[in-house]
Amino acid sequence: MYASTEPQPGTTARSRPRIGIYEPSGNRDGMWRYADIILSGIDIREFEVILFCRRKGMYGPYDGIRQVPLTEDAPESPGMAPPAASKRALRRWAAAAWRRLTPTVARRCAGFAKDARRLAAVFRPWRLDLLHTNNLGYEPAVVAARMARIPQVVSTFHIESNPTSFSDRSLQCLTNHCLDRAIAVSESTKAYWARRTYLSRTRIVTVPNGVDPEQFSAPSDAREARRKLGLPEGQLLVGGVGRLYRQKGFADLIEAVALLAKEYPNLSVVLAGDGPLRQELTNRAAALGVSDRLHLLGYCPEVRTVYRALDVFALPSLWEAMPYVLLEAMATGLPVVGSSVAGVPEVIVPGESGFLSPPKNPVALATALRPLLDSPDLRCRMGRTARQRVVRRFSLDTMRERTFNLYREHAAMALRLRKNGTPWMAPEQVGH
Repeated sequence: MYASTEPQPGTTARSRPRIGIYEPSGNRDGMWRYADIILSGIDIREFEVILFCRRKGMYGPYDGIRQVPLTEDAPESPGMAPPAASKRALRRWAAAAWRRLTPTVARRCAGFAKDARRLAAVFRPWRLDLLHTNNLGYEPAVVAARMARIPQVVSTFHIESNPTSFSDRSLQCLTNHCLDRAIAVSESTKAYWARRTYLSRTRIVTVPNGVDPEQFSAPSDAREARRKLGLPEGQLLVGGVGRLYRQKGFADLIEAVALLAKEYPNLSVVLAGDGPLRQELTNRAAALGVSDRLHLLGYCPEVRTVYRALDVFALPSLWEAMPYVLLEAMATGLPVVGSSVAGVPEVIVPGESGFLSPPKNPVALATALRPLLDSPDLRCRMGRTARQRVVRRFSLDTMRERTFNLYREHAAMALRLRKNGTPWMAPEQVGH
């Protein structure tokens, strides 16, 4: 699946633990945000850091951190010429026959093994002490780390996955039992993966996501923010931020606004983000008769302006773990209404910083929004409480320090394993 385009490092002794961070998503999503937070705060005087990412342009630049871009479909050897047209056609035919004749389980496992082998070839020359991966269920990079004899492997669970096939769940169990330690971004996520993959809770530590409240200020200048975004004045604006995917539940938010339309003639919904459901959401608003109340902003690089323009922030997601957008909106001083899924109830205190509603239930969502739409004083009071909660419980500095403490712990383990000749280390690495 991937091959490194970076030159191989030398094998000389080093004074700092070498940490690898693997983040191949290719999108500016939660995993990208998580990795960026770690990379921008890590002390390169203490750790030597290698970032394995899909392309360099998404990250940094970070002083002292080497970025290894991952490319797909690389030639088998750097000097090998492309195969002839007849061989390419034969390979395409063989691949089509494989897909048609082989059971799904076998194809899935074979693809997983192929990805793991290729990633192991990428990791092996770097002689890492610790690899930190981002995990959405099963991750070939974890198995690849074991194949590459990396002594310590840590992975962060970012989400509670949808129900999957038997083969997917088997690969999830394999992946998670190859870990030395897992990080869960919420207590709910910890419990989910411990239960789903029979992983001991002692191997999972909860480190909630964090934001820097100083980067977000109260929405004191909502008028200027609305002017910049082209939003109407004198409106009650309920909004969400995220990719326009089904997971985010934005169709339910549009339906909730339609249910409230007669009570609140000045109510509109604002969505900031791009995705494949843009036209579907537009059509849904038209079918409900609220096209004039829907404002699709597309991708907004300056998301703080969006938060400052809103009166209420809504997170109607079908599933989540510990979403950054929720923490950012609360840090801005917005009252919030969120789905009662995964780690969201660990952030929102109902009746104090906002309200919870069950997912996939526009009627309940409308009911939860109603008291905030009715009372500017309640919005102001809950917004202040929301910001205070983020400052106290979801600090960026705390998130980083707890993660770096894990690095220190497992880097020390790697050193002991190397001295003792751990079976995960290649023979030539033992004793260095």
